[in-house]
Amino acid sequence: MADFSSRGSGDCKAYTLSKDFALRALGMDDDRLRIVLVHLPKRGVDHAVLAVATTKGVMILDSILHLVLPQEKFRSEYLPLFMLNASGRWTFRQDMELARAKLGETQKKLAGARLVLRK
Repeated sequence: MADFSSRGSGDCKAYTLSKDFALRALGMDDDRLRIVLVHLPKRGVDHAVLAVATTKGVMILDSILHLVLPQEKFRSEYLPLFMLNASGRWTFRQDMELARAKLGETQKKLAGARLVLRK
């Protein structure tokens, strides 16, 4: 399980990925799950959430709020950049310039990062 489970806190990527894996392990179809990268302009940071398509609409699982919210009530200060799942990725058109800039920053960070596997 992700690191936040033992400490009660952790980063949004670990939270989002663990929720995604858990829901798929419970049999939820990948087409109903989307990891969404958003930008929080007031904080100047990027953040990941999980969007889940349900019979009641799209629900957002957010590690900052520790809530499951309907998409309509999702925080308006979150600017969606792109979303992805095992089937593909999608970019939000209205934020193309910001998404390209953020993707470039992320690629630079990843280029210098080392993958560390733990047992």
